[in-house]
Amino acid sequence: MENLLHIAASPRLERSHSRKLAAEFIASYMEHHPGCRLTEFNVGAVEQTRFGAAGAAAKFKSLRNQELTPPERREWDDARACFEQWKAADLLIVSTPMWNFSMPYHLKQWIDHVMQPGWSFGYDPEKGYSPLLAGKKAVFICACGSVYDTPEAQGVDFLRPYLRTWAGFHGLDFRLVSVEGTNAGSEILAVNEAAARAKLAELARGL
Repeated sequence: MENLLHIAASPRLERSHSRKLAAEFIASYMEHHPGCRLTEFNVGAVEQTRFGAAGAAAKFKSLRNQELTPPERREWDDARACFEQWKAADLLIVSTPMWNFSMPYHLKQWIDHVMQPGWSFGYDPEKGYSPLLAGKKAVFICACGSVYDTPEAQGVDFLRPYLRTWAGFHGLDFRLVSVEGTNAGSEILAVNEAAARAKLAELARGL
């Protein structure tokens, strides 16, 4: 049985373009891959557990095999649970809008939970960083209010370059599909949504 994990970052629920495209992709993927099991984590709609001072202390203590205090253990265990959910997934699907040229803080918070040394990546003083989840599949579905078709506009896009870098750092086999111009008028949006749907339909069949 193939496990799918959908991390949904938009708090807009049914009004979200990224969620709508993700839902269509997931339905199509499950139709072409019978027997899949889907887990959805709506990080944009629910309050995630805190990863603050106690979690940061636990992170550095864990590298030194030091005993954790109860607050540190709680935050560290919560982060570990998020990571194990991702680790158990065969396909990670992240749907997110662009907020202020980058990702919503809900998504960054999830990333900061799961991206820990010894979990998602390793480090060797001589060899440097190494991915510990290499080969896992991921699909990123992004919705952008504007159209990023010029070098100037692309220069302020910090969402998709970050996702590509993050996926590459972990050795993920990833695809990224975007719909741009969600605030640019119905005609532009209709064309761009159709193109994004076609790409996602192809992925659902062949990924």
